[in-house]
Amino acid sequence: MVLAAFGVCGTCANARAQTADILVRIEYSAPPDCPTQEAFAAEVRTRTPRVHRVSEDPALPTFIITIAPEGEEIHGRLAIRETNGTQAEVM
Repeated sequence: MVLAAFGVCGTCANARAQTADILVRIEYSAPPDCPTQEAFAAEVRTRTPRVHRVSEDPALPTFIITIAPEGEEIHGRLAIRETNGTQAEVM
């Protein structure tokens, strides 16, 4: 579900700039039995090759991915923090 949101974000950005890469920061939090942040970022790249993860640049939007158990289920959440500090939960 969270990976699908990256595809949607890539599609929206595609309408704006056909050739520009999309640079983002990723904050990733998940239980130990989930994929690592590096594996998650690699999976995002397979779905949206124009997205590039940059670790430390406060001038870029930050995608905040949180994967956590809720009862018997595992839930993923995606929020986007813009460079001006505003944040919105996407999923």
